[in-house]
Formats: sequence, C-alpha cells, structure tokens
Amino acid sequence: MDEETRGGVVALAAVAGTFLALLMAERLRPLRQPRRSPWRRWRVNAWVTAAAFAAGTLAVAPPALAIARWNEGGGIGLLHLAPMPQALRMGLGFLLLDLTFYWWHWANRRVPLLWRFHSAHHIDPDLDATTSFRFHPGEVLYSAPFRMAQVAVLGVDPVTYVAYQIRSPRRRGRRRPAPSSPTLESTPAPR
Repeated sequence: MDEETRGGVVALAAVAGTFLALLMAERLRPLRQPRRSPWRRWRVNAWVTAAAFAAGTLAVAPPALAIARWNEGGGIGLLHLAPMPQALRMGLGFLLLDLTFYWWHWANRRVPLLWRFHSAHHIDPDLDATTSFRFHPGEVLYSAPFRMAQVAVLGVDPVTYVAYQIRSPRRRGRRRPAPSSPTLESTPAPR
C-alpha cells in the first residue's frame, strides 16, 4: 500500500471512529427525546450520505486535488505571495478554507435556488451525528466550481485540502441557523 492510500485509510478510520463514538454518546445520553425512530432516520441518512459522498468523490475531489497538486508544484495562490514556513502556510490555508467556506455556506442559506438543495441538510427531524453528513448530492455537485476556485485562489496544498475535507463535515453539521435568517424561518431546522 502506497503512502497516499495508507493516509486515506487512516483518515477514513479516524472519521469513522469519531462518528461512531459520537453516535454512541448521543444514544447513551440524548439532549432530548427523539421524534422518530433512529433506525429509520439513520437508514434514510445513510442513503442520502452515500449519494452525496459518491458525488463528492467523483466530481469534487479529483479536480480540487489536481489543483492543490498544481499549487504545490508551482507556488500559485495567495498563500504563496510571501515566504513562510510550510507549517504556517498549512495552518493559514486551513483557516482560510474554513473562512471562505463559511461565506459559501452563508450563500447556501440565503440564495433561494441554493437553499432548495441545502435544506436537505436541515430538515432532519432529530439532530445527531448522521445529520452532519446528510447533504443533497446536487448541492455537492454545484459546489464543485466553488471548491476548485477556493483551492486555486488560496493556493492550498493537497495535505491541507485533505485535512480540511476530513474535518469539515462533522463541524458543519453542528452549526445552527441564524435566528434572524428570513430564508430559514419556514424550514423546520433542528433546534
């Protein structure tokens, strides 16, 4: 097994282990009583997640990683404008990916066409670890140009991109809608 494959297996095992630990903790000590059977919800969320994961694996990751490899070799992007240690470049890249994704997420909540797809993530009647991976495959597909532009403009390297991708689904699932958001008022987002 080559190093890149081994890294992917380790990352997948870490995400799966964290996911299962959170799911067990939520079952043992829920914040509120579930509205629906968790087994039924988990089955639905698993299918939605599988479709979104397939879309991301086939349509988003390959071009974004290709751009990240190109950045690494050519010193392209904002992170390469000034000389800095690699660790600092990676840390800043991670933070800038998160900041720019915040604005993309904000747009998904406020632009009606984007919200039609993004709302699939918010209509889960009970919030748990499975909700954090529940995204409409259409949302994943239409985010591909944004992700490619984000990686190219910032100039992140492949390691930073992969680290961010591993970390981001869990965190995004925990954000709550802004109370003053007019787009969200009619949607039954979990509270």
